[in-house]
Amino acid sequence: KLYEKTAQEILEDFYKVKNNDTKEMHKYKEPITIFLQVVRRKYLADITAEDMQDFVFTIKNMPPKTNKQSIELINKYQDNYFELAKIVSENEYDKISLKTALEKIRRVSIFLNYAVEVERLDRNRLNVKHILPSKSQKDRALDKEEQIRHAFDNEELNALFNKSSWYSKNLKKYMQSEQDRIYIPLIGLLSGMRLNEIAQLYIDDIHLEYGVPCFRVDTT
Repeated sequence: KLYEKTAQEILEDFYKVKNNDTKEMHKYKEPITIFLQVVRRKYLADITAEDMQDFVFTIKNMPPKTNKQSIELINKYQDNYFELAKIVSENEYDKISLKTALEKIRRVSIFLNYAVEVERLDRNRLNVKHILPSKSQKDRALDKEEQIRHAFDNEELNALFNKSSWYSKNLKKYMQSEQDRIYIPLIGLLSGMRLNEIAQLYIDDIHLEYGVPCFRVDTT
């Protein structure tokens, strides 16, 4: 059964299964597209350990879509992501964060797990161990990731507040039933407060300072 369907056909079946959750679809399409382009195998069963390493190298060295230079590079090398990753690595250009890279790896891993479930692949050889550095480096990298408060980029904010049904067609319903899920992101957007700080707010924590509405955050 491993060679009854091509990688592309298996992907089409996977998308049909995922079609019920359309808001999640775009999160799979980009990393899986990169994956299949980098490995360049007709059948998933033919993917080698070296192919996996090339894919992980590519993901780790993808530029973020946050500046003109990165967007121009992505557009220029969209037919050869591996070459794009080499250019980013060699020139020490900005890269996506480790957290983002791991999330993209996870999306591809879910696709490969599906292939295993439908018996189109013997096993999923993609693991986060492919992307994490050695133990001492890993600890330093993860500590650094935890210490840095990563800001949402414009694309992510647009997806949350302009494209999400929570703030459009279903806003009225959620304002009646789940107000916290509406107000917490908005307060975070406008104040810069941390999630745990927002979640512990009470009505009494809203007060005026020189005529300006403010939140009182209790750090104890």
